Amino acid sequence: MKNFIFISFIAGAALGLGACHDNEFYCENAPQNDCRNLVDGRVDGPVTGCTAAPSKCTGDKPVCDTVTDTCVPCLGSNVEDMSCPAVAPVCSSQACGVCTADAQCGSGVCRADGTCSAVANVISVAPGGAGTTCDKNSPCDLTTGVGKISTSKNVLHLAPGSYQVNSGLTLATDVAVVGRGATLDRINGSSGPVVATSAMVGIEFATVTGGHGVNGVGISAGSGALALRSATIYGNTGGGAFVNTGVVATIVNNFIVRNGNSSNAPFGGVNFNAVSASSIFEFNTVADNEAGTTGLGGGLVCAGTPVTLRNSIVSNNKINSMTAPANAQVLNCPQQSSVILASSATLKFKNDTIDPYDYHLAAASAAIDAATTTSTVDKDVDGDARPQGAGKDQGADEFKP
Repeated sequence: MKNFIFISFIAGAALGLGACHDNEFYCENAPQNDCRNLVDGRVDGPVTGCTAAPSKCTGDKPVCDTVTDTCVPCLGSNVEDMSCPAVAPVCSSQACGVCTADAQCGSGVCRADGTCSAVANVISVAPGGAGTTCDKNSPCDLTTGVGKISTSKNVLHLAPGSYQVNSGLTLATDVAVVGRGATLDRINGSSGPVVATSAMVGIEFATVTGGHGVNGVGISAGSGALALRSATIYGNTGGGAFVNTGVVATIVNNFIVRNGNSSNAPFGGVNFNAVSASSIFEFNTVADNEAGTTGLGGGLVCAGTPVTLRNSIVSNNKINSMTAPANAQVLNCPQQSSVILASSATLKFKNDTIDPYDYHLAAASAAIDAATTTSTVDKDVDGDARPQGAGKDQGADEFKP
């Protein structure tokens, strides 16, 4: 009888073990070998134990970190992650945020607003590019790339380097030109604008230079819309940018410096000629520009509907080599918490006297923490966060201690 009971117990145990392995909820290391005991079953409680039930990770924490067995926003390593939303596409330290470099994006294009362009929208060009597909792996030259701009191919990415646009660059189709470390230069060509636009055109990060002659402006926007973000408009003897009647201008976080000339430039920095009332001008540095003897203004000119200058720096601009005239800095443009100075001495730019010039702020600049007009702009020309200190800084640069 005892032998019978012992044998029956062994058999029953074996049958029980077999049943556990056949159970879809079997987990060897789980309490009672039941996977469901690894998951917090409270409907209104935090989701834990996602290794056993990854479908529990939803909402703003859609990914299971199997090391910590918890739900997280993402697992990527400082690169674009499909688990993150489009407005904050880069995953770093299990948190989603904006991009700050092209290499973080699958398309190779990080925009000024911190988003990544879609691969399908990008036209890739490079100095000396010889490709025909104009993609990241086979970039083409600038002329070929411009010819491919369309409704769907509407992001023109310039690899770092110099692009000689001896006849000027004409943009007549809606496009965003994104070019960290890229320079559009007309100095070796005929007189005229470096870039001429008649559509909805954005220029981000690139430097526009080399316009020469009385009509040699950096950018001439004839119609449509012009968005300049984190760009540098420099060394154009006809003036920095001319924005014509009705154009919607969005000019944010730019260096507009050392444009115009003392003899015949019609203006120095920017000439707003009756532009759209919805135009925006904020967090820009406009310095050392110059208009000729009969020029309208050295720094900024507003004709017709004025454009309000917000949180910007306007300094040391000239009319015929003089900073004293009333229109040397600003003509007819109202301002909100912008600094308008005939001298840049208190602004303490890093180097505004010797080439290569650097208009970033140095310590103890009067512009630090001085941008008091409320703004949604939370980054500077370099992508650094605003503010760094007690308040946001005036001009394109946010000083980093």
